Amino acid sequence: MGRNKKYKLKKKRGIFALTTIFAIAVVAICCAFAWYQLINIEQGILDVCATQQDAYVQLVVDQINLKENRDDEEIITDILSTLDSSSNKYWTFSKDRSMLFVKDVIETNRYKGLTVISYYDSKSAKQFLEGLRLDEVIHRNIEINDKEYVASGVAFNYDGEEYRLCLLTNKDVILNNNRFMVAKFEAIILVGFMLIIVLVGSMLFARKLENKNYEIAKRDADIRELNENVTQLNELLAQKEHFNTRYQIWSQDVVDDFLHKLIGKKVRTATLIKINCEDELAKFDFLERACVLLDKKILRFAIKDTDVLLLAIQHKEYEVKNMLEPLLNYGVKLENSCELELSHEVVNAYIRTLGMEK
Repeated sequence: MGRNKKYKLKKKRGIFALTTIFAIAVVAICCAFAWYQLINIEQGILDVCATQQDAYVQLVVDQINLKENRDDEEIITDILSTLDSSSNKYWTFSKDRSMLFVKDVIETNRYKGLTVISYYDSKSAKQFLEGLRLDEVIHRNIEINDKEYVASGVAFNYDGEEYRLCLLTNKDVILNNNRFMVAKFEAIILVGFMLIIVLVGSMLFARKLENKNYEIAKRDADIRELNENVTQLNELLAQKEHFNTRYQIWSQDVVDDFLHKLIGKKVRTATLIKINCEDELAKFDFLERACVLLDKKILRFAIKDTDVLLLAIQHKEYEVKNMLEPLLNYGVKLENSCELELSHEVVNAYIRTLGMEK
């Protein structure tokens, strides 16, 4: 039973591990879903900004087309150079394969003679450039010099020449300067904090529940073990009670066997008292009261129909008589008594006097 008890208790202690795995899985799923939604929100913000940027590009193209017969320098000087530019947001202007304007005059001089393909050198930038449509502004996320930009661009014809005008805005600037993105990061921190609380709380609750279940299982196992012990003790007591001399009445046929066994166990003396009962009802009443007043060292034997023989071990004759006084009445009387020095000859002689020889 001890082995089974340990196995059952050990088996119940898996709640913490299962709950931890489940909580981690749920938190991981929530994090992945939250991250996916945040990416969608971020992309949505970029799309909104890109759409506004597209309108700005179209506005500049319309301004260029307002006046005809400008050369490239006039377009750059009169229009593009007046537009706000910085390292995070700037314009590019090209014709055929040549770069005509990049950010400002100083930057343009650096890229003078550089082809458009050389400037838009990344795969995403080349795809954006190749995808420019005539008189239709488009936008795309591109990478230039290891920086990510939201690029809006359009191809248009002016005085029989095809030009490309693009506006590039650093992606990080859009996101970092956006109040909604600030709220996004605050939401990330809040959601992360809540998920950590959920994870830690689940683990602590699982540990507490596991310990509680372990204590309950241990207590139940102890109770079962105690019940088994009590059952065994009750069975043992019942067996002992079954052979208790207070409630056991032996037949006259075994009187001589008891006496000879006492001799074999080196018992020196024994007191025998014969009780005469006038009828069976008196005999029953005597035996019933004897269960209470006589101790376990006095054995009862039923002889004839109504008589009882008492065999007292380690009791003197007068002691037994004193015990019997409350039991004697008009229907029950002490017929004779003797204290025998036990030997086989004496026992056999006494049995003959009682008329119970075999």
